[in-house]
Amino acid sequence: MKNCWFLCFLLSMILIACGKDDAMETLEKVKFTIELKDFTNNDQSYLIRILSDGKQTDKVAITPQDMSLISGDQKKVTANLYINVPYTIKIYKTDKKSMDEYFSKPKSGSTDTTEQQEEHPIATKTITPTRNTNTITISIPE
Repeated sequence: MKNCWFLCFLLSMILIACGKDDAMETLEKVKFTIELKDFTNNDQSYLIRILSDGKQTDKVAITPQDMSLISGDQKKVTANLYINVPYTIKIYKTDKKSMDEYFSKPKSGSTDTTEQQEEHPIATKTITPTRNTNTITISIPE
């Protein structure tokens, strides 16, 4: 009788373990910090774009993402990212101090360089967050 209960318990545990896959982990998010190392200009702000093509498995689909954040004086930003989903991080110099300022309309007579900047990031990095990875440091080239 004891062996029967043990066998049922063991069989249940094996079925539960086999049922968990990458799709379940993909639904989880982690708080992810991006730190910038800039040895040349402490006052420089940076636009950080976090892009993902998304991910699809048999059971779940993560839609593509495009987040934009301004680094500010601390040279770091934090975002909630899905684990096991690849992201591309693109860094651009900006004179803006906030996202509201960045997206505000340019004054008449000024030239908008946003389109030119989008084609030429000063740094690019690809990451795939996991439960154990919560910080990445990107050095800004001189």
